Amino acid sequence: PGFYNNYYGYYSNLVVQNASSSSVSVTVELFAPGNATAEDSVTKSIATPGQAVSFNYDEFTLSGTIYSAKITATGGDVAAVVNVWNASGESYSYTPFSSGSTIAYAPVLMNYYYGFYTALTVQNLGSSSTSVRVTYSNGTVSTKTVAANSSQLWYTPNEISTTGWLGSAKVESVDSQPIVVLVNEKGSTDG
Repeated sequence: PGFYNNYYGYYSNLVVQNASSSSVSVTVELFAPGNATAEDSVTKSIATPGQAVSFNYDEFTLSGTIYSAKITATGGDVAAVVNVWNASGESYSYTPFSSGSTIAYAPVLMNYYYGFYTALTVQNLGSSSTSVRVTYSNGTVSTKTVAANSSQLWYTPNEISTTGWLGSAKVESVDSQPIVVLVNEKGSTDG
């Protein structure tokens, strides 16, 4: 759900490993928010079982926004990890999702709770657009349309007006398309 090329100074790469016993061809497609058609794609072959290749942000034609990625492997199974970093030395990684569900839960969301805040990104893995409803634990409800394959961001300080808020959320695909959710956390004292 989150792949970046200078999105507020953050960059990404996607490392894909051949997890089968034969050669695998891997295509990574990137989708801009609200767009069900891939903006760019790169295909690489991984001939040796156990070998990995990297798909770096600068291999794609991207602008400074949040992209979602779709990984398609032919010829065998793969394993993948997404790495995100900035020039200040902040970094994190997450494992891409192989499937989704129509309901997800975000157990920790914050609006400057002891200086920490969050952003919730939802990717639609389905074949058509869906309305995604986020119901926060304080009763606030926010709904956005998420195109097939793409993602949308709910930035907690824009959604919750109470500074110092700590809560959670239920995330639902109203139109029964499978979704996945990623929560990023940052401290206000970070770089």
